[in-house]
Order: sequence, then C-alpha cells, then structure tokens
Amino acid sequence: MQSSVKTDMLVCGERVGATKIQKAAALGVRVISESGYLELFKEVAPSTSKAEHDLAIYNAIQNIGFL
Repeated sequence: MQSSVKTDMLVCGERVGATKIQKAAALGVRVISESGYLELFKEVAPSTSKAEHDLAIYNAIQNIGFL
C-alpha cells in the first residue's frame, strides 16, 4: 500500500517499514496501530438507528490504508 494525499489514515502492523511511516507523516496522514484502529469503533457510539450507526462507522474508516 502506498500512502497518498487521498489517504486519511494508515493502520500499521508490527513489521511496517520506517520509510512508509515517514512518507505518511510527510503527507499529513494519521498513522495508528492495529489496536488504535480497533479503538475507533469504540469511539463511534451507537445512535438511535442502525443505519445512522453504520454510516458513522463507514465515515470513520474512509480512505484508510492497511500495512
């Protein structure tokens, strides 16, 4: 996966290369760990409808790169 200006967030596993992290940081891309990614779902509080909740999760994970 290559970071680009279209990428909002980069989810990194344990063996991601430093160059990829540096490139993402230079592009202003948020870099998080796998556990940080899972925490995002805890931040999306259930709303009054399943459709609204699903939309909130969908919006939270747009343009995420996985390494």
